[in-house]
Amino acid sequence: FYIKHANTIGINNVYIYTRAGEFVFESKNNATTWDGTYKGHYCKQEVYTYLILYYHTRTPNEIKSKFGTVLLLY
Repeated sequence: FYIKHANTIGINNVYIYTRAGEFVFESKNNATTWDGTYKGHYCKQEVYTYLILYYHTRTPNEIKSKFGTVLLLY
């Protein structure tokens, strides 16, 4: 899981959670991607929720958020 974005967007944090709300991944930028594992083990194939905190480079003090779901399949 990674974020495709233009050069005008900066990533503050990326969080991924299970359907039950358990934390499985965090990144403080877009350089680290989620490979579907948690603590070295593959996660279950199911729907996960992501939360992204980002900003536009024109207005770096204005943090925005985006959340959604991703289906993990192997």
